Amino acid sequence: MKIGGVEFEGPYEEERLQDRPGVYVVLDEKYHNGKPWHLPVYVGEAGRVQGEVLEHPDRECWDENIGGMIVFAVRYMDGLNVAHRGRIATEVAAECREVPCTDF
Repeated sequence: MKIGGVEFEGPYEEERLQDRPGVYVVLDEKYHNGKPWHLPVYVGEAGRVQGEVLEHPDRECWDENIGGMIVFAVRYMDGLNVAHRGRIATEVAAECREVPCTDF
């Protein structure tokens, strides 16, 4: 799936995420006319995506901004440093325009 001009894997439920470095997008998954529709709620980067998602301090904000089910899109980026992942996360958030729990 493409979000903010970047190709991501998913959407996945959190237990399917891997503990690898990457950029991830928290999505509000709803269905319209029987088809899934995804609205970004948060964009982040992490050295361990699954660990970050499970322990994230903004989970309350995610819950408050979800009307359907929380799912995740992820782009794993093994070997790339935090600055590179951060730059991509910032670009994705900017392209999405309104991401309620992201403050890039």
